[in-house]
Amino acid sequence: MYFNLLVMASVNKSIIHIDNILSHKAAALSLSEILSSVDLENYEKATTKYRKPCYQRGLKKPIGWGRMLVESVLEGMSIGSLHLSEWSVQKTPDGQEPYIDSFYNIEDGQTRLNSLLEFKEGKFDTKYGSYEESNVRQIFDAYQVSVVLLSKNRPRVRDSDYFRRLNENFSRLQDGTQLTPSDRYWAWYESRDSNFAGSPIVNHTVGLLKDERFKDLFEEYMKVKNMERRENRKELANMVGFVSGAWKGAEYANSNYFSHVDIIQEPITSEDKDRIESVLFAIQNIFGNVLDKKCKYSGEQLGAMFKTTQKFTGSMMIDLSADGKSDEEKTDVAECWEAFINEYRKHKEAYTEKNWINDVYTNLSDGHKRNCKKEDFEARLGAVKTWWSEYEE
Repeated sequence: MYFNLLVMASVNKSIIHIDNILSHKAAALSLSEILSSVDLENYEKATTKYRKPCYQRGLKKPIGWGRMLVESVLEGMSIGSLHLSEWSVQKTPDGQEPYIDSFYNIEDGQTRLNSLLEFKEGKFDTKYGSYEESNVRQIFDAYQVSVVLLSKNRPRVRDSDYFRRLNENFSRLQDGTQLTPSDRYWAWYESRDSNFAGSPIVNHTVGLLKDERFKDLFEEYMKVKNMERRENRKELANMVGFVSGAWKGAEYANSNYFSHVDIIQEPITSEDKDRIESVLFAIQNIFGNVLDKKCKYSGEQLGAMFKTTQKFTGSMMIDLSADGKSDEEKTDVAECWEAFINEYRKHKEAYTEKNWINDVYTNLSDGHKRNCKKEDFEARLGAVKTWWSEYEE
């Protein structure tokens, strides 16, 4: 008996007390219920039923992102759950009777709610129409959102302890690994097992990476290999941007997934494919001549230099795709870029490329020097052309 008591005492000492401050349960709310009484701007000064705690960020997504979110709602897809914390706070305004202020703080999901609210307020519409159209409004308002309701596990939990645990919970919620642009594009790759046709631009990009005619361009110069091997997929966003630029122009010559949403399912015609291949062959030849004229030096990272559109190819595509160029002008374009890239490489080898490129782009804004929008590529192309005219002299 004495021995058993000792064992029990030993076991009890090893038990760690768990102080469950939070309790949670699953629920569902309609968008109409949430958006009719939500304030995403005033934090603790809000008086609506749904509010933002002070530790929430003021993040807002672009219109394109919001449009896709709303279209997911209208198509009956899941947009993920919201996390709300329940509050009942006694308040005593000056000269007035005390009252209980009951509300919910938005612990996770305010970015989605902001885009949904913008749609309801008419700040953008979808391919199915605007919120003002009765069929769209009916589906949107009735959509049920999964909700995790957090509350105090015990009535006597102090508000300060409850708030601190919610803050900790928020930090852990935001610690997940977000989808990269390459992850999003890969979700559009065809799956024959599931009879999923996928996205023409994603499928065509992956196909070009396996095309022996462009082996030098992708494997030797850009250091990007077959995307069907999982470890290579991290470069898919760069490659979709590269091929999209050759197809649609500099407006799409970037890796941003949401800037490609409007073409993700657009068919690629045989004429489109010919145009893409023409640009790719021209860039492959330029890179080949670049390395023929100046061999790869020790430690040079060709992939980092060639695989994004930011440094060279975004502006090159505008130059190469211009209509009405004579053979002599096309030769001049190639010679310009071969000289420019090798001058950059010469300074890169000497660790002076940053000063040199800033001199070339001296009259450009910081955004035009490094961003990947059409106007940025055009600005850099103009500076390169100015450099080339002086270089020839």
